Amino acid sequence: MKVEYQNAQVFDGHKFVKQNFTVENGTFTAVGTNNQSADQTVDLTGYYVTPGLINAHTHITLAADPHYWDNKEQNAVTKTVLAIQNLKESLTVGVTFVRDVGSTEDVDLNLMKSHLSDLPGIVASGSALSMTGGHGAKGGLEVDGVDEARKGARTVLKKGAKNVKVMATGGVATPGETPYDVQLSEDEIRAAVVEAHHKGFPTAAHAQGTEGIKNAVRAGIDSVEHAIFMDDEAVKLMKQYGTVVVPTLVAPRAIMKNLKNFLTLWSRKLV
Repeated sequence: MKVEYQNAQVFDGHKFVKQNFTVENGTFTAVGTNNQSADQTVDLTGYYVTPGLINAHTHITLAADPHYWDNKEQNAVTKTVLAIQNLKESLTVGVTFVRDVGSTEDVDLNLMKSHLSDLPGIVASGSALSMTGGHGAKGGLEVDGVDEARKGARTVLKKGAKNVKVMATGGVATPGETPYDVQLSEDEIRAAVVEAHHKGFPTAAHAQGTEGIKNAVRAGIDSVEHAIFMDDEAVKLMKQYGTVVVPTLVAPRAIMKNLKNFLTLWSRKLV
């Protein structure tokens, strides 16, 4: 079926331009022309058209609602149901591809392999690598030392991961740690990076505190997630190594929106 969309504000890579376009079987066949042979016309006055968006940092098995799991059992099935809900919600706001940087029960890996047509595409990491008891250890893959980090990376790659995620620092949502905590060491991270690069896949590091950020960059990590407390030296290192920063700006917003819950959590850390 050939459909002509009229009067749309279309993003051309630099700005929005008002123009018509024709889509046939999911493919743009004409742009900026009136198509007399169209089977149907749709007026998009007041609407904006962009390419599919990419969410570079997701955890599809996590719930935005802190009470989501109240009275619910957590297992592979329920986590998959939640992941599918999250992915379908992403589609409604124009996200057509996501990079999942740490999933439980290998849900992201299995959904990636399923190639379901009504979900966004997925670049899956599987279990994130963390030190024993470290950030994301619950549901992640605990590794200690260079050899275990190497084995951990090989394990998630064997399962089909297209990205290896490591935890370089603590975070704000886990009792008993802070964002400044250095967790996986530079050598441990480097071992995981080398294994991923041998297979041709990128790596990502949860790194909020300054020293952990620098450790990850010097280890050759491809992207630093959050990078909240990076300093000028960290920025210079990133330029030197070609490291990408994924700032996850929605995270501080979520913290402020749920500040009462986080203040309660942080007070427990001080006890």
